[in-house]
Amino acid sequence: MVALRADGTVVSDTLRFIRRSDQMRLIGRVHTASGGILDVRKILRAVRDPGEADPRVRTTLYRYQAMWRSTPEASIPLFRYDNYREDVNTLHRHDFDAGGNETDRYSVPHDQMPFMDEVIREAEELARMRAESA
Repeated sequence: MVALRADGTVVSDTLRFIRRSDQMRLIGRVHTASGGILDVRKILRAVRDPGEADPRVRTTLYRYQAMWRSTPEASIPLFRYDNYREDVNTLHRHDFDAGGNETDRYSVPHDQMPFMDEVIREAEELARMRAESA
């Protein structure tokens, strides 16, 4: 997040970790320079493999919902990555048109899931494009 703030992509965020006995949650919002908003919801669990001393961390449920703040009172969805719906083992990407209507939904292979900083940069880029065309 430090690099995204330093280059002006991120102007503020409310991200925080919440620890539970069996999981860690990352929740909050990221606000970008062009009015982009990324709503983050992730649940992480420690997985201990037999014979391994240290657990590995796996994201079990997640949602990145990118929006553009079109007015102070309204936001329009840009895209969403999630596995919250039918199949938690399948990653999905949802795309939305300028009116906020879902136009496409497709699976994303686990090894192609972007890192959160890449998702934030994409939200900023799409928000900037929407702002310029408004």
